[in-house]
Amino acid sequence: MVEYYDWILIAIAVALASGFAVGLATTVPLEMAMAGSVLVSTPFVYEATFRNPPIPENDARRTVAVIVWHVLLVWVLLVAVL
Repeated sequence: MVEYYDWILIAIAVALASGFAVGLATTVPLEMAMAGSVLVSTPFVYEATFRNPPIPENDARRTVAVIVWHVLLVWVLLVAVL
């Protein structure tokens, strides 16, 4: 049975894969398409980590997940802009 957090993970994966597909299949530069897909998937990440987390707030895994996501977000946006 697919649960709530499974749907969140599916939404994140679909958003990222869609950006990659748009970058490959259209004239949109891959860097810009990936930047857009990261921005589209960010609300899903925030939903799962801040608004409705599956683990307690003081859990180190939550902190690591948030840091990793923000590093990825900044990296993709910098690649798209520079």
